[in-house]
Amino acid sequence: LSLKRWMAEDVEFKLPGWLKLSGGILLGFLALSLVGSAILKHQVNLRTAELRQINQEMEQRINERTAQLAAINTEQISIFETASTGIVLMRARTVVHCNRKFEEIFGYGPGEMDGKPTRVWYPDDEAHAIGGDPVYAQLARGETHRRSQQLIRKDGQLFWARISCRALD
Repeated sequence: LSLKRWMAEDVEFKLPGWLKLSGGILLGFLALSLVGSAILKHQVNLRTAELRQINQEMEQRINERTAQLAAINTEQISIFETASTGIVLMRARTVVHCNRKFEEIFGYGPGEMDGKPTRVWYPDDEAHAIGGDPVYAQLARGETHRRSQQLIRKDGQLFWARISCRALD
């Protein structure tokens, strides 16, 4: 409008060539970016679907294996608790857990032996030493240790026992 007022002729507005070129390049770049973004999004969605499927399969296998292990554990606990032989799990000559039959043999109540040192089974320190270092050396070699030895019940009564030991990892 200002140009019209001062000039008699109409001036047509023109964009400079460099601006047109820059705008075209920018629009082309934006179009390529949108296409690239769409392609990447599609690839990400495909890979995400694959990973979800793999994850579901792994979860299913984990659940199946967990159920198998639970069944095996229940079976082993049943065998451990109903065995007609005394069974004890020890660590560093301390009772970790034993079955009910083992407690009955020694005259202890349910759970009473858990955490007790094995020294309570022996009438004296000399008898206790027999089950010490030589036995642990044999077990460390992967061998089974067997012996008969006189042990003592909670009430002080002596009895003969056949002992069989094996190390577990």
